[in-house]
Amino acid sequence: MTIVPVLVALAALCSTAWGQCGKPDVASASCTCNGVLYNFTTLVAPGTTYFEEEQDNSDFYFLMAQGGLPTTGVPGSSSCSSFVNPPPSNAVAGMAATSSTFCFYLALLSQQNWTISAGPPQVITIVFTGGDAGRQVTLQLQCDYHASTPIFSVQDQNPPFNFNMNMQTKLACPPGPAPPPPPPPP
Repeated sequence: MTIVPVLVALAALCSTAWGQCGKPDVASASCTCNGVLYNFTTLVAPGTTYFEEEQDNSDFYFLMAQGGLPTTGVPGSSSCSSFVNPPPSNAVAGMAATSSTFCFYLALLSQQNWTISAGPPQVITIVFTGGDAGRQVTLQLQCDYHASTPIFSVQDQNPPFNFNMNMQTKLACPPGPAPPPPPPPP
């Protein structure tokens, strides 16, 4: 029968498309996925350490390296210098209305779960939970061999209280040389 080989091939394809990751090392911002150690210790924004983006009249802050955001708030921020409800441990992200100092922590650094997709491009997805009033952050780290400086963006809040963030970085790439660029269109 030809059905069995097709099902076996499909199962093999599905098992390599998504991989599980081990328990993350929160202190070093690292985790082993599919036998490869991914280390985001150096994943900081140039000049400020934390990543920041304004969207829809809100300021968003993100930091998973260097112990995350302190329980007191975002250092040096005018809109998120202190959290309304201080988190029980360091936060990974915060959000404040642009016109006020009313700031919420979106998720805890200590509560994270990693998965990895084969791509291309390879994407490491980290879900951070434990935020104020049930908020959470889903961060997708997309492999970009040419992004020597990480490119951070806040995508949306879908479903409510789930904040989707993206980052393009070479730190999310598998080991080995960068693949050649695609040929130019004819």
